[in-house]
Amino acid sequence: MVGASEPTLLATVINDSKVYATYDMDERVILELRRGNQNKRPGEDGRAELVVRMAMANEEGWPHVGRFERADNTVNSATGTLRVESIFENPDGAIVPGTFVRVRPEFGEKDVLTVPDVAVMADQRGRYVLVVAGAGAEGSVERRDVTVGEVVERRRVIMSGLTEADRVITNGVQRARPGGTVKVGGGK
Repeated sequence: MVGASEPTLLATVINDSKVYATYDMDERVILELRRGNQNKRPGEDGRAELVVRMAMANEEGWPHVGRFERADNTVNSATGTLRVESIFENPDGAIVPGTFVRVRPEFGEKDVLTVPDVAVMADQRGRYVLVVAGAGAEGSVERRDVTVGEVVERRRVIMSGLTEADRVITNGVQRARPGGTVKVGGGK
């Protein structure tokens, strides 16, 4: 800054060898994480550092791996979110400071049921999928109301409403109607 009466900004110096990603997390996610870890914060609960993956707008997948750095100590009552900051090493300068990025914290692994996202539909009653009832090459179409989670690589996580044994209709969903008959397989 220079200037006699009013300071003028001449330059901004940025060290981009490490960059921070700042994002908001839904309070429900935070509460579930706290309950699952005996209300202990990351670092207090014996877990290794919380891994966070990141991608810039023009990148596929999650090529940058960082770690949880800090979080606000209160939830923003206007948005119901908690501000979180993660740090990423940036030795080659590939991550440009100030750009918008996608982040995905990794809270651990667990087995989940997924279906292609195109199979999940919504109406006034909520989210649902169409399944084939009965065993064999033909069956009747049934509606199954489901509770959904996030989309991971074009597959929707199903929290409840389906079992592994259910046969979900993924092709010709627009023509399938509950109570109708469908052929399983190629349907030639």
